[in-house]
Amino acid sequence: MEKLYRQARWLALLGSVLFVGQLWLSWPRPRTPGAIYLQSCPEGARVDFPSAGSLHGFHRKTIGHTPGPLPIDPKERANFTLVLSLWGYHEEVVHLSSEELIRGERSVELRPRWPILPSLCYAVRDYAPLLLFLLLAIAFGVFKVRPLRLRERRLRELLEQKELQPGAELLGYRVEAELGRGGMSRVYRVRRVHGGEQLAMKVLRSDWAADPIARRRFQGEVDIWRKLSHPHIVHLLDWGESAGFVWLITELVVGTPSEELAHPSFEQLEVWAEQLASALDYAHGQGVVHRDLKPANVIIDSRKRARLLDFGVAGRLSEVGESSGNS
Repeated sequence: MEKLYRQARWLALLGSVLFVGQLWLSWPRPRTPGAIYLQSCPEGARVDFPSAGSLHGFHRKTIGHTPGPLPIDPKERANFTLVLSLWGYHEEVVHLSSEELIRGERSVELRPRWPILPSLCYAVRDYAPLLLFLLLAIAFGVFKVRPLRLRERRLRELLEQKELQPGAELLGYRVEAELGRGGMSRVYRVRRVHGGEQLAMKVLRSDWAADPIARRRFQGEVDIWRKLSHPHIVHLLDWGESAGFVWLITELVVGTPSEELAHPSFEQLEVWAEQLASALDYAHGQGVVHRDLKPANVIIDSRKRARLLDFGVAGRLSEVGESSGNS
């Protein structure tokens, strides 16, 4: 949310700059006393002065663009004939009388060749800063505000349902499917909202999330697991709380739970036993006891490696030693 507010402040600052720029472009320019000005709608028409004739018609000499000032000396003659041309509009022949030369101003309404299109093009030209700000504001609403509102609505729905469903989002993770259920938690397959590999999300069940003992145990699992980094222990990647859900993220190991293995060879079992022993020895070296070693918590990944997971009831060696001594 703070990021959105920061982006909105930058957009407001840019809008202020563009608004000042629009004011500067549309602000009336000071006029030169005694000069001739020719107004056209839209502005920017080329002003030509027909000169001497030839076999191919009159030659034209461009003397400026509307509104001017135009290099015309009223003392030269009683009237001037000028030709105004602008893309998308018919040419207009303008005769400036002596009164208009004295007054120094004349307005001409140009006639479009096609309906709407020329007027629209020059409106975009004349109001470019404001239109740019409008487009930026629309894009900000569509690509920033709208997804945030949708995410907030999904979070409200989650709070009402008290259970995650495929498509739900929690702090940048999108739920894709449910993988399994336990006594106090559920496990989902998730993916980061902006792409990336599939991950596993373990979520404390809503009926346990309000229990301080269950929350403390879940946080203890996070505190223990995040300190472990071993090739045969599933890695903990993230954890947090959102919309009343307490969760942790681990890598998603694609493989077979050891309890579902179909008659592996003795040599293979020996390799897996050595790998698990290495993982447990490492955990003990970090002062951690797993306390729930069973086939369901050992998975054989696609590279035929044993991986240890689920530290939900793990404890520290110091705590385990104290509890055994007291008993």
